[in-house]
Amino acid sequence: AWPPLSGIGDGEEPETREASRKGGAQQCFYQLRALPLKTPQGNPLGKTILLKDITRQKQDEKRMLEAEKALSILTERERLGRELHDGQGQLWSYFHVQLEAVRSLLGKNDPAQAGVLLNKLAGNIQNMHVDIRESITGLQLTATAEQGIWQSLEEYLQWFRQNYEIAATLTIDQAFIPGLLPPTTEVQLLRIIQEALTNIRKHANARQVNITITASGGRVNIEVADDGNGFDPAAAAAKKGSFGLKIMQERADEIGAQLCINSTPHAGTRLSLQIPVTDGKEALP
Repeated sequence: AWPPLSGIGDGEEPETREASRKGGAQQCFYQLRALPLKTPQGNPLGKTILLKDITRQKQDEKRMLEAEKALSILTERERLGRELHDGQGQLWSYFHVQLEAVRSLLGKNDPAQAGVLLNKLAGNIQNMHVDIRESITGLQLTATAEQGIWQSLEEYLQWFRQNYEIAATLTIDQAFIPGLLPPTTEVQLLRIIQEALTNIRKHANARQVNITITASGGRVNIEVADDGNGFDPAAAAAKKGSFGLKIMQERADEIGAQLCINSTPHAGTRLSLQIPVTDGKEALP
């Protein structure tokens, strides 16, 4: 276990470290705990170092993490499939019905009304193209999240500003340090923010959106605020085909986050998320 043993336990308090060594084809892991020894008068006498083999524990943790990652991937695929079916997938049936209506109008020698329907279809297809392009960009962002998920969000906001001419800013408080939240939680938060931005782009007619991330009191707080049209959240949640709000709520529930949406017609919308910090992270001030 050298050099991790070097210098351990030289302080006044007990100290714990982890060390590893190659044992044939297997990597072995050990927990080292040093306890300082003192004379009855309080003078330094030496130290006791306890070594505990934690190889099996590390192997179990690795298998558990791999299983959680696999389950997370399967869950995300299922959710994305449902989003595509409930969202863009439903449009194909609509396109089919409208095209049949155009065929019928042409058969009745009514080209003017057929042209109106075709123009409407062209607009809907263009909107669908924008949605698909935005979804692909969001998935690419999630795929590169290991490089720094919040840095990737800033790059996404730059793309968002350039394509939709909506001023979008990201402010991250210094108390929010990298690694404060588990990676799976960060990915879900990222997807919720993306969905919120999509709703702003499609419905809010906003000129400005501000995303703020802070950390305090053992929680991470995320706020997405825009200056758009606003809406009635209760009416929107009850509206048939309103999948965006439902998906965001599902993602929030999955990571134990509290999602709150405050909005008033003609007064903008404020989406807030509160996420408890767990997994042994130190308490926040």
